[in-house]
Amino acid sequence: MKICILTLPFNVNYGGVLQAYALQSVLENLGHEVWVEKKGPNKSNLLNKLKGCTFVRLLFGKKPIRKQYVRQQPIQLFIDTYIHNTPVITKKKQLIKNNFDAYIVGSDQVWRLAFSPSIYHYFLDFTANLKTLRIAYAASFGLEEWQYSKMQTLKIRKLIKKFDSVLVREDSAVTLCERELKVKAKQVVDPTLLLQKQDYLNLISIKNITKNGLLCYILGFSEAKNEIINEISKKLNFVNKKIINFKNLENHTLPSMADWLKSFVEAEYIITDSFHGTVFSILFNIPFIVIAHKSGGLTRIRSLLSVFGLEKRLIFSKKEITEDLIKMPIDFTKINKIREEERLKSLSYLSNLLK
Repeated sequence: MKICILTLPFNVNYGGVLQAYALQSVLENLGHEVWVEKKGPNKSNLLNKLKGCTFVRLLFGKKPIRKQYVRQQPIQLFIDTYIHNTPVITKKKQLIKNNFDAYIVGSDQVWRLAFSPSIYHYFLDFTANLKTLRIAYAASFGLEEWQYSKMQTLKIRKLIKKFDSVLVREDSAVTLCERELKVKAKQVVDPTLLLQKQDYLNLISIKNITKNGLLCYILGFSEAKNEIINEISKKLNFVNKKIINFKNLENHTLPSMADWLKSFVEAEYIITDSFHGTVFSILFNIPFIVIAHKSGGLTRIRSLLSVFGLEKRLIFSKKEITEDLIKMPIDFTKINKIREEERLKSLSYLSNLLK
């Protein structure tokens, strides 16, 4: 079967790239030909031309495209090597001409209005007259609250009813689908959890794992989060402290995908505010604390942690930090058992749909 995955543009997003890689890998292991849509701006659109103009970007405090490109090269190298992108798609009819047997929307926050470049696209509006499979896999609204207007809701309700299956990532998304869109949805794991630990180790050139202190993977950096990091570091008596802080990395070349993964593998303890930072802490069996990142959408983290019974690992302020909390052992034997059960269940949904 020839399958197209529709997900958000990658940009500087390790988790976003790896979830696409994971879903692509799983589908290929099931024997399918898989492509990931490479969505590009409509070049005839004046607004998109202005967005790419160096003068306009500098005027609004953004880096010129060339500097952004150089900074992102380590991630782009992974994309070019491992992701099977379609040619750049600027018009919907280009995607249709590829004659895909199935379209899979997901994962990540494809149904979050603020993040999706064209929301109806991610409800497969262009497939209205096509005979094809339509599947949402681990699609996320990102928020617990309903974001759409009445008009948008009515249109999306019609589009989603044409889907052969709606599989969502958060428990809150199950509720939103049933309450607002009048369709039944099932909860599945993020694609990154469909692969095994060894699948990611195969991407890293590493012979011996050397544990290297505390890893802090922070997307929404603030002074309050820095205080939490320092407090936990002090209580755990860590001398070595590696911080991947995207605010501080704005003027530097980003770590390669292998180095990013290696940081998690070698960590003794992890502090993160990231959904996929949490996923890889769990997958690599590293003790962790999650700092609430409200603008990123808390429902994603809460839903993930609840699957594993790890809700206590989420904190909102420095006041919540106690030695009992941060030193509380995690039963990774139990966690791994749950992860395998959820992985097999989600895989079963996918494989049965694509027979």
